[in-house]
Amino acid sequence: DEGVMAGAFDGDRLLLVAFGKSDHGRLVAVSRDGKVATLVPEQKDWVMSDVSPVQGGFLVTKLWGPDWRVDQYASDGRFVRRVPLPSTGIGIDAIASDASSGKAIIAYSGWTIPSRWSLYDASSGSVHTVFAVRPPDQNYANIRTYRLTAISKDGTHVPVTVLSLASTPRQAANPAILTAYGGYEIPV
Repeated sequence: DEGVMAGAFDGDRLLLVAFGKSDHGRLVAVSRDGKVATLVPEQKDWVMSDVSPVQGGFLVTKLWGPDWRVDQYASDGRFVRRVPLPSTGIGIDAIASDASSGKAIIAYSGWTIPSRWSLYDASSGSVHTVFAVRPPDQNYANIRTYRLTAISKDGTHVPVTVLSLASTPRQAANPAILTAYGGYEIPV
């Protein structure tokens, strides 16, 4: 009934990303005695995807179209901070964490960012890369990524990612290659 899509143990409780009563997901905790409490309610636009425990709280992976982010919450559901990762054009590949540790490994990659693993310190909020795939010989510094929002026939806001050379002026008449996908929760 709760439409559970992801979950993780956090000490004596089970944290679940549930869609049964929300379109964008909400984070619930199930205690040992079976009581269910909402820790993080549904939020506008951003869809909850996963939960990962850390000492003193948990990390929630969220997405809106092709944009992903990770937010840190205290164990009672209070927002602590957004993990400082690139804000546009990355996908979170995985988070390795444990409720007994204040650190987590966050694996991500993006349009112009080769795969990398970063160590996140939940107490200080710092992030530093511990492993990165060697970038290709090509220089991607001249690639600009930006977001547009299209409105579909039914009024749904659809995110559109545009990659172009930094020197290309933003004009509607520019030729483009368009790809899209949005079914089965796969944002490709």
